[in-house]
Amino acid sequence: MFPKVFGRTTSSPSLSTPTLRARASASQSDQAHPPARDSPEPRPSSASQRPTSSRTTSRALSRSPEKKQSAKPDKKSSLLRSPKKKERAHDPDTHPLNLPPQERARLSRLAARMDQEKQQTNGNAAADTPAQNGDTAPVPPPHKTPSTPPPSTEDAEAFKAAGNKYFKAGDYTKAIAEYTKAVEADPKSSTYRSNRAAAYMSAGKYIQALDDCKEADELDPNNAKILHRMARIYTSLGRPREALETYDRIDPPASQKDRQPAVTMNRHLSEAEEQIRDSTSGSMAIFALDQAEKGLGSTVTRPRKWALLRGEAYLKMGNVNALGDAQNIAMSLLRNNSADPEALVLRGRALYAQGENDKALQHFRQAISCDPDFKDAVKYLRMVQKLDRTKEEGNNYFKSGKY
Repeated sequence: MFPKVFGRTTSSPSLSTPTLRARASASQSDQAHPPARDSPEPRPSSASQRPTSSRTTSRALSRSPEKKQSAKPDKKSSLLRSPKKKERAHDPDTHPLNLPPQERARLSRLAARMDQEKQQTNGNAAADTPAQNGDTAPVPPPHKTPSTPPPSTEDAEAFKAAGNKYFKAGDYTKAIAEYTKAVEADPKSSTYRSNRAAAYMSAGKYIQALDDCKEADELDPNNAKILHRMARIYTSLGRPREALETYDRIDPPASQKDRQPAVTMNRHLSEAEEQIRDSTSGSMAIFALDQAEKGLGSTVTRPRKWALLRGEAYLKMGNVNALGDAQNIAMSLLRNNSADPEALVLRGRALYAQGENDKALQHFRQAISCDPDFKDAVKYLRMVQKLDRTKEEGNNYFKSGKY
């Protein structure tokens, strides 16, 4: 049996002031560094159950309240004391990603930096947004990227050289194609259009040649070469008066040799008009027209005005063949334009000369409906109507015996 130590009343020795201060300091140190919560406190060994001295008992009694207080530290103070416990003490339900506070802070800084870079990248987009004063930025036109770059002046010269080569070889179709490329590469050049006009002219396409010459003349007025070419085209088309007017624009004046084809054609036309107007025979007019037609281009059909003059000449001749030729000319003109009043009058006159008055009157009326101001149609209509009335009166007198 152990002696009854705790039942004995012992008096604790008095402690000095330095000793109390040291013990207080030790107590604060214990509070600042408490034992970990997860580790169990060691059980007292059997030696601790042995009787202790009064000094030991007094020391244990004086320190027991401090240990009891430090055994259950406050949660808030524990978080402030230990960084590791601060990390483990965060509530996982406060963030959807269940990240520690340090990781969330790092991600927040990274997101802020990315937002700044995005604002700098999209800084130019502010011009497309409506202005604060109510004005809206205009919508930019759609950007069109050409499939091929436009030809340069050097390309135009290359096309021109190729066209000249084909022109000298007599291949006018290819020459026209190359000159066309040159015109497209440099539309402001009169040379390329003039060269293409020459190719058109050699190919027998006088209308296209005249169009090119007119455009070249607008780009380079009073160019002698262009004017010479345009005058020759006018002559080939049967328009000698316009050809002579073009020659008159050339400075220095064109030679007599250059003007001669237009002069000759114009003289024959004047003779034909004079014969039809003053002569009773149309044969001289036909001869003059035949001479004038020799100056036409190889692919040019007889001009409409010339055809009408020839029809007038056939009517003056008056024989059966001539009247048939006049009708053929009129029908050819009407196939091109059924509302041609001059062709209708020409055919009406031929029908009247052949004794078909009713058909003639029908053509005259039709010509007046096409052109009410056409005086020849009105004149021949009244003439035939008057002759018909006179003929009817004569028949009536004859039937009544009033010879």
